[in-house]
Amino acid sequence: MNAGDRDKLDNPLEQKLHDLEQELSSTEVMPTPVNPPYAAAKDSLGLKRLFSWYQGLSQSSQVIVAVVAVLVALSLLNLVLKLVVSLIAIAILGTVLFGLYRAFVEPSSSDSNPQP
Repeated sequence: MNAGDRDKLDNPLEQKLHDLEQELSSTEVMPTPVNPPYAAAKDSLGLKRLFSWYQGLSQSSQVIVAVVAVLVALSLLNLVLKLVVSLIAIAILGTVLFGLYRAFVEPSSSDSNPQP
């Protein structure tokens, strides 16, 4: 490829680039509306669907669903509270065992090592 052929290729590309620059400078930029994030819209849609399903139930069914929901929520709360109580008990047990270790095991190990 010689220099003349390269000029023929560059010239149309440069002309196209120049045209695009002029087009961009002449058009006004319109701000695009901000859409809510997809996850938030999906959660909102799910809640709306659940609420409309609940409203479509008969009154006795609504009471049953509400009672079951409260029972599930209370059982989850009970599970979390038991977990917290267990963690506190393990922490107290660990503290007591560490205290016993320091009281009985460490002094006897320092007695066996005579100091110069």
